[in-house]
Amino acid sequence: MARRILKLNDRKALQAGLSGGKGRGLACLTKYGYSVPSGFIITVPAFKEILEFNRISLTGYASLNEARWQAYMCGVCKQVVILDEDAIDSL
Repeated sequence: MARRILKLNDRKALQAGLSGGKGRGLACLTKYGYSVPSGFIITVPAFKEILEFNRISLTGYASLNEARWQAYMCGVCKQVVILDEDAIDSL
């Protein structure tokens, strides 16, 4: 099974197709020694897996205000973490 969560200093995190644009950006900053808060990346495939599992379409969510969008995305991310608890334990 492919890893759903990557550390910021993982080589694979530099792949935008796997870690997304923001994740890749943070991974690049980490690679070049910039001060980046600790964290992890939920991979693009893991994000899509959760959306499909829950039959969620992002169509229409662009109209949500920022606070509601962040709350929604937080719920999606929690599901990824629950699916891959072993990865979190290794961080």
